[in-house]
Amino acid sequence: MEEKANFPVNVKTAFSPSTESVGRMKLIKVNQLLPPHLEKYIRDRCIPSDLTKEYLTAVYYDVNGREYSALGFKNDKGGFELRNRDFQGCYPPKTITTFDHNTTTCNLFEGFTDFLSYLTLYPMKEKSLSPESAVVLNSTGNLEKALPFLSKHTQIYTYLDNDEGGKTAMQKLKKMGFLVTDCSHLYAKDNDLNDFLQRMIRQKTTQNITKSKRIKF
Repeated sequence: MEEKANFPVNVKTAFSPSTESVGRMKLIKVNQLLPPHLEKYIRDRCIPSDLTKEYLTAVYYDVNGREYSALGFKNDKGGFELRNRDFQGCYPPKTITTFDHNTTTCNLFEGFTDFLSYLTLYPMKEKSLSPESAVVLNSTGNLEKALPFLSKHTQIYTYLDNDEGGKTAMQKLKKMGFLVTDCSHLYAKDNDLNDFLQRMIRQKTTQNITKSKRIKF
């Protein structure tokens, strides 16, 4: 009998959970061109523009007569994970996002900024002749939805957050018999892979500035 994963979904929305629906949240438009404030937001997260253009869109939506805009990361059912500097939520339906490249290995990410951070850190992974399959949970609460996709792979590499939710999800996968490699030790000093990316780039920038000060003319 398959063991089911039960995790709480902690997602901020622009409306109360009891009224969350497509009817309450009206989609206005989806645009490939990002407005300046969303460009700055994702640039501050150290995600390069080529990945932003490939995987993200600007989603404009209405809630209770007020218009909002956020970065949108599309999921497998046509919904969007939504992010801007002040908001983290979704345009329903909320589910996982998968990238099936028919490989035996699969990379598992908690959020789309972690997925894009991985591609930023390892750009050749995506450009190789055999790119790796990947699944973005868009919340650890979606782990159960990812099980059929994960079951198609013999080796799972997880890049989950260094918090209770990430650790619980990892242990759940191991108990269910998945061959899992926990990669969170690579960014053990940070909460998640995007925090690690930001810290690495800040350190590199600081080092370059320090070196430039030592140059004598």
